[in-house]
Amino acid sequence: MYCVRCGNQAGREDKFCQACGHQLNKDTASEGEPLSEQEMEEAFVGGEYGYYREKWEMRGNSFNWAAFLVGPFWFGYRKMYLVVLLYSVFLLFWDFLFENESEPASFFLQIPLYILMGFMANRIYRWHARKKIQKVVLLPLSNEQKRIWLKQKGGTSWLGVLAAAGILFSFGILSYILMTAGVDKILVVKDGFFYDYPTMTVGEGLENFFSEADWMFVEDNSPNDVIRFKGLGEYNSEEVDVVIDFILTDESFEIHLAKVDGKNLSDSEIDELLDDVFTTNGF
Repeated sequence: MYCVRCGNQAGREDKFCQACGHQLNKDTASEGEPLSEQEMEEAFVGGEYGYYREKWEMRGNSFNWAAFLVGPFWFGYRKMYLVVLLYSVFLLFWDFLFENESEPASFFLQIPLYILMGFMANRIYRWHARKKIQKVVLLPLSNEQKRIWLKQKGGTSWLGVLAAAGILFSFGILSYILMTAGVDKILVVKDGFFYDYPTMTVGEGLENFFSEADWMFVEDNSPNDVIRFKGLGEYNSEEVDVVIDFILTDESFEIHLAKVDGKNLSDSEIDELLDDVFTTNGF
């Protein structure tokens, strides 16, 4: 049983609400006709119900400008925190997918996502409202108690906007940690020098020689850190994919293996490759 004044849950034997002191009427659960779906929707949505009712009755997807312009903050404002969480997880994968893109390029690539949110927002909101209504229908509450419950679960909340900002900030920190993992160790190799080629850093040599150069910190079961370089270039007059793994120990490193189109190179072939790389670069 719930208090009709404040919505606080009360015990079966309680005569007064322990939260606000209001007298409880145990017979109100059976009062009158049950609330219609429209009445429950109105209680859940609040003052903007007329707007959303019109959008929900339209065929197909209507466009929500607020969701398009502020994205997850609108969902937080409407207390759809699961949507904010899923959006944050999506952005986390998005960051990994386009980690090599510039900030402006990454932003413009997200525009289709915001357009999609604009088209889907009203439909998602109706689904959210219906889930809450389906839940309250099963509760042993009076009509007034159901209205109170729906108002508490629905409506709008500026705290929800802050919650959305907190979720996005937390995932932003997580993305930064994951994206920058091993960066310092990568720089040890990139900014280092080979003994035989002391006038050019490893990074300069490999990145000047190979196109689509990429560096990564490899997580594996090796007792030492592994830094991997990948690039596309010409070897023995053919365009090939090259992978070079460096083993990092303290502040020194050495080549662990090198592959050309998936084939392991011998030590002598690695020496020839390095000589070709650094000699071609003019040293």
